[in-house]
Amino acid sequence: MHTFALKAIVILTILAGQTAAILAWDAAGANRAYAEAQVSHTEAPPTIAFSNPVVNHDAPDPDVVSIGGEYYLFTTSSMGENIPVYESSDMIHWQPMGDALPALPYWQGPLHSWAPGVFFIDGQFVMFYASLQASTGLECISEATSAIVTGPYNDPSSAPLICQASQGGSIDPQPFVNSDGVAYLYWKSNNGLQGVPAEIWVARLTPNGLGLASAPLPILTQTLPWESTVEAPFMYLNDGAYYLFYSGGLWSTPGYSVGYAVCSGPEGPCSKPQAEPIISSVPGMLGPGGESIFQDSYGRSWIAFHAWPGPTTSYGDGGYRALYIEQLEFVDGAPVAVAPPSPNLADSGYLMATADGSIFAGGDANNLGQLWPAPPSGPIAGLAVANGGSGYWLVDSQGTVYPYGTAQSFPPLAGISLHTPIVSVTATLDGKGYWLASADGYVYAYGDAVSYGSPGYLHLNGRIVGMTMTSDGKGYWLVGSDGGIFSYGDAQFFGSTGALELNKPVVGVSPTPDGKGYWLVASDGGIFAFGDAGFYGSTGNLTLNKPVLSMSATKDGKGYWMVASDGGIFAFGDAPFYGSTGATLLESPVVAMATVSQSPSGSA
Repeated sequence: MHTFALKAIVILTILAGQTAAILAWDAAGANRAYAEAQVSHTEAPPTIAFSNPVVNHDAPDPDVVSIGGEYYLFTTSSMGENIPVYESSDMIHWQPMGDALPALPYWQGPLHSWAPGVFFIDGQFVMFYASLQASTGLECISEATSAIVTGPYNDPSSAPLICQASQGGSIDPQPFVNSDGVAYLYWKSNNGLQGVPAEIWVARLTPNGLGLASAPLPILTQTLPWESTVEAPFMYLNDGAYYLFYSGGLWSTPGYSVGYAVCSGPEGPCSKPQAEPIISSVPGMLGPGGESIFQDSYGRSWIAFHAWPGPTTSYGDGGYRALYIEQLEFVDGAPVAVAPPSPNLADSGYLMATADGSIFAGGDANNLGQLWPAPPSGPIAGLAVANGGSGYWLVDSQGTVYPYGTAQSFPPLAGISLHTPIVSVTATLDGKGYWLASADGYVYAYGDAVSYGSPGYLHLNGRIVGMTMTSDGKGYWLVGSDGGIFSYGDAQFFGSTGALELNKPVVGVSPTPDGKGYWLVASDGGIFAFGDAGFYGSTGNLTLNKPVLSMSATKDGKGYWMVASDGGIFAFGDAPFYGSTGATLLESPVVAMATVSQSPSGSA
């Protein structure tokens, strides 16, 4: 039996009753930070459960800016963009907004923009970021401005703002505005190659935030065993106390962690009250760091950070640094990153089947039996869940069906001669029947499954690769490798990619819970959303170890999983990650996926 470890679950809060953002100035007229709107509530805030990571693709060195109940995420160069920016209204679902810094100054190297820090000052948004000085190869700090939080930001500079060559360069800038309206900038020196200790520096900013108003002052250096470096500073004021959060260790190892120091003021001095980090690696969250602290409209503190979902901490091995969020509480003056009590995750999980009939179960899905090592009459081609996950069917390419658990066995139809292999099995709504679909488009109904039609008599541009059922079970869609959609029964047509030139063929289809839309997925992980299906991310611009072969949506339709032939799982939106076989040497490739959060379900 194969079972995955359940990842840590985070309870985040639905933000309600937000007001517009507030710009505040002190009595002396000094410009304050773009203040977060504070809303008075008499009722306890409602909660919603979801699992980390909340952005399950590369999103390193996150900086989250909270403005009146809306949240904006800026990250290090990734996904082919200098500074990717995302927007969210709930901290859970993040909509890509493009490149916040589409053009770089001539002195910088392309796609070498790190660790943005954004704030509002003197009537505009200012973004500090680190970049590579092309002439020296040093990491240096620059700044850009925009009238709109999401950009585009403009950097007209001809040279870096800060570049401490004798200290090995400067990186990880982060602004902070004190309660008196005075703004400061924090950053880290040392690229790790100069043989000098890393240090965190601070300097006051000019009233417009575009220059330094004081000489840089070092306020923290590496002193603890886990701190092979100190970087990613973030000053945070809580209840009159100054907390300087930072990351330490080597960023590409599980030893990377988050610590903190307590400071007497924005310019220090600072001391480390504990020897151990406050956030460190756990299964499914390796090498956490690059932290950003912000508040919601209820005044609660949250900490966003990146981490490697695992099993690798290397980009060279296909890894990436995803976005995690946890609540930040202060207990007797000490910050504690808290994952509140886990939600009820009943009826949430997924199954994967390999061509030789092995079953892998994650979350609440259970392995109820498998063919391996008994060989089927042909390679396994599909998997469908029955009765909320208490049973499932495997089907091989010759149409032989293997029931497990409470899944029923139905007598085969007599006299069927297949011209092409079976590619999919889909369960009926009550689990008392199923449909089989073949590559040439014929549909075969068993049990209480009703045949509503098929494209088997048509000349197809692409072979059928998947089938899925409508929400009431009175219709179904079939999808071809060109993304052509065939709708039968009460299934509506919402669009297709049949007329598009695709980078890779379509391999699967999944419906929205209300049946008013569907997603198509290509073998490169590209997602095509139609009807009321939302786009929550894709792997279309990533280099995958193995091709994607199927997808399935979550029960609420606000997320989805994709699975590759090596069993690698890609989770987007509110889809929890329950584990994968991406790092396991399989005897046979994964060929199908089905979920118990959307049951009954089917998979190609």
